[in-house]
Amino acid sequence: MDFELSEEQAMIKEAAHDFAQSEIVPVAAAHDASGEFPSQTIAKAGELGFMGIEVPVEYEGAGRDAGSYALLIEEIAAADGAHSTIVSVNNSLYNNGIMSFGSDAQKQAFVAPIASGRAIGAYALTEPQSGSDSSHMRSRAVLSADGRHYEINANI
Repeated sequence: MDFELSEEQAMIKEAAHDFAQSEIVPVAAAHDASGEFPSQTIAKAGELGFMGIEVPVEYEGAGRDAGSYALLIEEIAAADGAHSTIVSVNNSLYNNGIMSFGSDAQKQAFVAPIASGRAIGAYALTEPQSGSDSSHMRSRAVLSADGRHYEINANI
């Protein structure tokens, strides 16, 4: 098995390293102390294609491979765990679900703005009694009797 980085992967790794060191490192401690969301650096990450690294270009992503994604996250995490979590959640938990199961219209409407950095995605996984333990969540989405929509039961 060949573990050498492709030319493209090496370029992603270098770009992510440069971005993380020049843009994230100088502001990370201040964001940790204030609790303020790092809007400016996350927007810049989007402009660089980092918020949709595996998203195809037709949905405004970078169209790169999983190896590039791993290299990106590694470089950003080396600079700041909070930034890497934001980039990771937008790429994996947010984008991947819609890319895997969404219609073309949903991908255009909901993935393209995230992948390009014009918007931020979110993934909700918490309830008072379960925290992030999804096996104890009480909210459910149930297909309606007519099969045309889902009904959300959020009795928490």
